[in-house]
Amino acid sequence: MLGPKRFQLVFAAGMAGGCLLHADTVLKVELGGSTGKVVTSSTEAVGTSTNTAHGSHAGTAGFGRVGAGSRVTIASTGNDPGLNAVSTFIDNFTVTSPSYASFVRGTFIATVSFNGGLTLAPSGLSPGDGARGGTTYRLNVFHSENINPNSSGFPVISQTGRLDFDRLFSEEVTTTGIVPPATQFQVEIPFKFGIPTQIKMELLVASFAAITDLEPAGATLDANAHFAMGARWEGIADVRHISGTPVTEYLIDTESGINWLEPQPVEYVTAIHAALSPPNGASERFLEMVVTRRKPDGSFQYQIDASSMLSGWMQLEPGTGNPLAQILSTNSIDQFTEQIVVRRTTPYSPTGNSYLRIQALPME
Repeated sequence: MLGPKRFQLVFAAGMAGGCLLHADTVLKVELGGSTGKVVTSSTEAVGTSTNTAHGSHAGTAGFGRVGAGSRVTIASTGNDPGLNAVSTFIDNFTVTSPSYASFVRGTFIATVSFNGGLTLAPSGLSPGDGARGGTTYRLNVFHSENINPNSSGFPVISQTGRLDFDRLFSEEVTTTGIVPPATQFQVEIPFKFGIPTQIKMELLVASFAAITDLEPAGATLDANAHFAMGARWEGIADVRHISGTPVTEYLIDTESGINWLEPQPVEYVTAIHAALSPPNGASERFLEMVVTRRKPDGSFQYQIDASSMLSGWMQLEPGTGNPLAQILSTNSIDQFTEQIVVRRTTPYSPTGNSYLRIQALPME
């Protein structure tokens, strides 16, 4: 059994003095059906976002990972039906073993992690104010011997949850399904040795909200399905013959080229660039790092610090308590990602070294 793993990804910036894929592999993000945005790829991770009248909606998909988010916030009076945000990946795998001929049946155990949640928050409503809203998620993982991206197959994970609010009937938020969702699944997936099997993972989220009174002073309604981290393949723990006998010697080939035995990486940082700032009035220049990163979502945090040596990172200037690095700006790109500019607080010296570091760390 695979247990929870601690992770630490480090991206540092400093200045010192493929394989062929088949059409059956699919990565897709779809926002709002034919009226929204659709992006697909069979080679690289995809992502897109769109806005509605009072909402923002986004999705990302890579082999072994899907994320999606949908948020609608009404202040005063407004109506936004939102839209579905659906992220999908499809891949095919083939298990072979010198101990078993083709078409002999087997199973393997895999772990899938799931991070995110639903919130629905009415606030400031007065008696008689008309308001309603909802937010939902649905996670499905299918397997199939029918190698066809249009075929779902048999579910090995099927979990849904929903929050609803309608002031006409109740002042309470109601829950349907599983809220909060399970954070980890262990699934048993059948296969035939030597024969391809299709895996499909799909995450759908949606939110909507409306306040229908003309002048509800101070009233707000916020509906949010936040699954930026989403679902992630954590690896295969055990391969067995259909009788239950462990298989100790085997190979797993995939059309995508992804190693399904290992956990798939989380893209905490998607771009990083380091440069020296323009000179200030004192002709000083500072090391700056521009980072495009995934927004923290409660399951992890970022730590930024600086050092003059790669071997000895420090967060505070010795003897002063002053930070060695500061964030100059943070700009939201979409619901999932943001761009930050980080600066070293001490001037750059051509005779010395200067480094900045950003770490993605698990919440304690």
